[in-house]
Amino acid sequence: MERYVAPDMSMRPLGSTLNLLEAAGLELADVHSLREHYVTTVRPWLDTLQDRKAEAIRLVGEEQYRVWLLYLAGASSAFAENRMGVHQMLFVRPGADGTSGLPRSRAAVLGPDPALDRLAADVRPGELTATVAPTR
Repeated sequence: MERYVAPDMSMRPLGSTLNLLEAAGLELADVHSLREHYVTTVRPWLDTLQDRKAEAIRLVGEEQYRVWLLYLAGASSAFAENRMGVHQMLFVRPGADGTSGLPRSRAAVLGPDPALDRLAADVRPGELTATVAPTR
């Protein structure tokens, strides 16, 4: 993948990336897995590439078109089967006093999440109850 699909990218496990950035003096403020989002994102990219095959081949050639076709088909499956992931990370460099300057809430940093807002609107206080199944 690194050689043919994204030659300027270096794929490494999440933990390795965290270690490198923390060693550089950065602090992890947030990490979000986008794997499940990519299950539904990559498929339309593949469909578009196939729909515009002639244009793609004209732009990048038959060989590169086939590389991208194979990558997108494989990636769609790999994301769905949890064999490949992608993460969005937010790092800060704390000041001398140890503060980052970021807002205290995740929503203030990332913005509102309409899906959570809809969920919260559908649930009234006291409606959520936990049930525990007996174990043997």
